[in-house]
Amino acid sequence: ALSALEHLLHLVPDHAEARQLRDKIEAYSPRQTVVDKLGIKLVELRPGRFLMGSPLDETGRDATEYQHPVRLTKTVFMASQEVTRGQFANFVKATAYVTDAERESQTPQPTTRSWKQPGFDQDDSHPAVFVSWNDATAFCQWISKQEGKDYRLPTEAEFEYACRAGTVTAYGWGEAPEQGVKWANVGDAAAAQLLKIPGLF
Repeated sequence: ALSALEHLLHLVPDHAEARQLRDKIEAYSPRQTVVDKLGIKLVELRPGRFLMGSPLDETGRDATEYQHPVRLTKTVFMASQEVTRGQFANFVKATAYVTDAERESQTPQPTTRSWKQPGFDQDDSHPAVFVSWNDATAFCQWISKQEGKDYRLPTEAEFEYACRAGTVTAYGWGEAPEQGVKWANVGDAAAAQLLKIPGLF
């Protein structure tokens, strides 16, 4: 029933009765949350349907972002926030893992920034940064062994579905990209200046 209501709301976002019914059903069956040994809070992501991609009239749309319906058929659990610097440090300490950025720093043209030295102040509660897909995958493999459960990176569809959270706007927070700093861990012009990355914005 929830999946059908979500699909209807994607087609008719202002359908008040469908929205009320969805909210009532979810109130009777709240999403499960689990906290693992590392302190990562995982939230239930239920099956559902949504329109993935961007409409033709969306500002800043890439030509490959064609809009198409997607149906997720399995329940998964997704972290409610980014892996923290402290959690990533536990992984590195336990495995002596060296990140891609750290390996690159030993090349003739080094990248001087890494999760340990990002170029700005951080404590262990902040998100781990300068982590590649390879690094994140290695972290997932390690924590899978620690927890006895299968951890992996979300698929592109799972990630967009979770970020959209039932919205049909360009971003989960609305249409204006600059409002993302209130909702997401994203770099902006101030970060580009701090990190001295020319042409980023």
